[in-house]
Amino acid sequence: MSFSFFSTSICIIVLTALIFSNVTGTCTEGSITLFGSTREYEGLVSVCYNDTWSVLCAGTDSRWNVDTATIVCRSLNYKGAGIILKDHGWSNGTSSSLPAVQFTSSQCTGGTANIITDCASLESITYCPEHQYSGVLCSNPDATAAANGDTALFSFLSASNLGLLLIYYNGSYGTVCDDEFSMNEVQVLCTELGFSSDNGIAVSSEKFVFIQDEFQVYLDTIRCRSYIDTTIGRCLNDGFRSTNCDTIESVGIICQ
Repeated sequence: MSFSFFSTSICIIVLTALIFSNVTGTCTEGSITLFGSTREYEGLVSVCYNDTWSVLCAGTDSRWNVDTATIVCRSLNYKGAGIILKDHGWSNGTSSSLPAVQFTSSQCTGGTANIITDCASLESITYCPEHQYSGVLCSNPDATAAANGDTALFSFLSASNLGLLLIYYNGSYGTVCDDEFSMNEVQVLCTELGFSSDNGIAVSSEKFVFIQDEFQVYLDTIRCRSYIDTTIGRCLNDGFRSTNCDTIESVGIICQ
């Protein structure tokens, strides 16, 4: 299997498969919802402002940051940190008429309960370019009870057997460095995720370039014994967050 599969599939999914769905109806002031993605735990951020759903415009404002993204996710009952994403095709070119709001002030910290009522002020704006819409990835609902060392594959593709390798640690997911990542590690991982241990491969995370930078590298130099270790988290490693690996070196996986 060649890397061109990823390039083609990513183009298709970004351009056509992430269907924009407009946010309409009545709302409660300060309420937040996500829209535009096929998955409920990610998407563009819409805020109820002056009784109207309005997309949150990040622009170049540093006030749309990890703290505010985390508060958005926690207000939606997700655990762990929120990960800032740009519009990965969620608007699908159809949302230029959406009402928009932007921050006028923000003193938000990670412990704040509600981004709108507790720590930030907003104002309506007449126009926000789609590439400046605020997007966020919250913890997958299936991962709210995750334990340190649990793994997942993250991708915008619909297939569950391929993606950027993520590992859970202290409330959030990070990536795994590809240093010395061999077939032993691939076999352990694919088995852990419920796939065959045969014919899995590790691939360059360059094929996930539009999501890899949203994560920190959590593990480096993993050494698995394929017939002894049953999970990646049990394999020998240099310790969580003990790495000088760059995100471009994060490993992607295809299981069979």
